[in-house]
Amino acid sequence: MDMDNLTPQQIEDCKTFARACAESLEQGKLGAFLGHTETEYRHIESRAFQMYSQGRHDKATTLLEGLIALDEHRYYPYLLLGEVCLKQADYFKALDLFRAAEQLEGENVTVISKLGEAYMRTGQVGLAVRYFERVIADESTPKDHASKRRSSVLLGIANKALAAAA
Repeated sequence: MDMDNLTPQQIEDCKTFARACAESLEQGKLGAFLGHTETEYRHIESRAFQMYSQGRHDKATTLLEGLIALDEHRYYPYLLLGEVCLKQADYFKALDLFRAAEQLEGENVTVISKLGEAYMRTGQVGLAVRYFERVIADESTPKDHASKRRSSVLLGIANKALAAAA
């Protein structure tokens, strides 16, 4: 496109497009600007989980980082990427990712449980205990929920570690 020969309307259209793009980026919703749908996001999240489950962490990471770039307001990519980091023993990065998930979905027991696990893995056992207790005390989640069972086991381990350190 020859920039010198643009009509006033074309210049205004370019400005409108640039403002819409900047606004979407500012809001962390590039994907919405590009026209991605909730169904597409869920499909990519599902595919990322499949890659994670198959031990293909590099592929899962690529998909999850892409999702975060498209919409930084979705908690699940942070949660699953944090889980990948736990598997790779990158505990402080996992903790940062779980904190990001908590900012978006602070009452989700899986997020809370994973935060507790990351705190425990980084040596912050006292904080871990608080998160595990929060999961266990949550009355809106069934007692047999995987996060409650895991938190219960990890709470026992954390309490033993605290008792041994005292």
